[in-house]
Amino acid sequence: MSLLYEVYLHPTKGAWGVAVKDQTVHTASVNGLSFIDAELPAHQLAGEISKRLRTGYTKTTRAKYLKVLEGLGGKLEGSFVEQHPELSVLGGLVIFTTVSKSDDLQELSQQWEALVEKSDARPGEIASWVKDVKSATQYIVAPATHPAIALVLADWAIENKRLLVAGAEGVPMQAPKNVPKEWENWLAGFFTNKSDIRTALEQLGWSLRDALTRDDVQFEPNIGEGDSWFSSASSNAF
Repeated sequence: MSLLYEVYLHPTKGAWGVAVKDQTVHTASVNGLSFIDAELPAHQLAGEISKRLRTGYTKTTRAKYLKVLEGLGGKLEGSFVEQHPELSVLGGLVIFTTVSKSDDLQELSQQWEALVEKSDARPGEIASWVKDVKSATQYIVAPATHPAIALVLADWAIENKRLLVAGAEGVPMQAPKNVPKEWENWLAGFFTNKSDIRTALEQLGWSLRDALTRDDVQFEPNIGEGDSWFSSASSNAF
C-alpha cells in the first residue's frame, strides 16, 4: 500500500505500474476496477517497460499509490491514486499521525478499542477503525465517524509527543483529557451535533469536570512556535 508506482497509461488497456523496493520489482495492471499484481525479476524490468512503450503506453508525470478495496462479493478492486490510500477514508478525515517502526499496532489497537468501546460508537465503526489501525503501514487515521475515535488517537499522539496532523486549523495542543472544552469546540467542525462530542468525552472519563478534579493533569507551558514538538503541519489543514 505504501509503494509508489511509476504508472504507464494505455488508451484501451488501462494502466500498468511498477515499483521497486528492497531490490524487488512490483508490478500492477489496472483496467477498470480489476487489477493484477505480481513480482517481476529485476533483469526483466527494462524489457517490460520498453515493450509497453512500443505498444502505446505513455508514462505519467507523477508516481502514484495502488489503492486496493474489497468490492462486491469480496472481490478486490484496484486503482492508482496520488494520495496515500490510508489517508482516503469514508466520511472525511479528522486527524492522523505517522506509524513508527517501534509501534506495536496490535497492542495499540487493543488498547484503543477498549477505550472507544466505552463510548456509544457503533460496533461496526469501531471494528472498521481497529482493522485499519492493525494494517496501517504509514499513517494511523481518525475518520469523522465518531468523536471518540479522534479523541483517543489525539490523546495518545499528544501524550507521546507524536506528530499530529489535523484536518482543520486551530487544533488544541494539549491532550483531550486535559483540555476537553478546547477539543469539544474544535471537533465541532467535523461533527454536526456538539452534544455527541461532549457525551464522548464524558464516556471516556475526560469531561471538563473530570479534568478539574483530577490531580495528575499537567498543563504544558506556552512555547514558541519554533520550539514546539507539535509540528507546524499539525495546525494546518491538509
